[in-house]
Amino acid sequence: MNMVDAEKMKNGKSGKVREINKELSAVARGLSLAISPKAAVEVANAVRGMSSVKAKKLLEDVIAKKRAIPLRRFCDSRGHRKNIGPGFYPVSVAGELLKLIKGAEANASFKGLNTSLLVVRKIMPNTGSESYHYSRRRGLKTKCANIEVVLEEIAKPDDKKMDKKKRSDNKKEKAVGDGVK
Repeated sequence: MNMVDAEKMKNGKSGKVREINKELSAVARGLSLAISPKAAVEVANAVRGMSSVKAKKLLEDVIAKKRAIPLRRFCDSRGHRKNIGPGFYPVSVAGELLKLIKGAEANASFKGLNTSLLVVRKIMPNTGSESYHYSRRRGLKTKCANIEVVLEEIAKPDDKKMDKKKRSDNKKEKAVGDGVK
């Protein structure tokens, strides 16, 4: 097994491994957030790859209980929702994630990036520190999660189309120029 296959297996995806450009990205981290790590994984999977505007709209709808988050991994004995199958409304997780995305957008605007072109490139929830409850719940541990959000600026689709047109025009000019000689 070569290194590329090992990297693909480690990431759990069979596609290309893409590096994040540090000049075009902004990061926000939440440490020891008082939210369920399992719920954080489900919400992160729903938000990953979305534009920041769409992600904020989804999280606001979850907080208002208008849209449910579909359950993909931890879906045992959960109720079904309309059009998505098993789903739920993780209000506290959505609130914390909304704060993180807004913070990452603020970091991006401070760097001089266009906030309307940001995409959630990486969102990584992990289990956080464990502490004990106090009083009657003394023997039980609390749930905490650490979340890292990376927003990256993407090029406008119009720019890509223009680049392709320019390239094709340049090729045609070179072909015409070669025929004249």
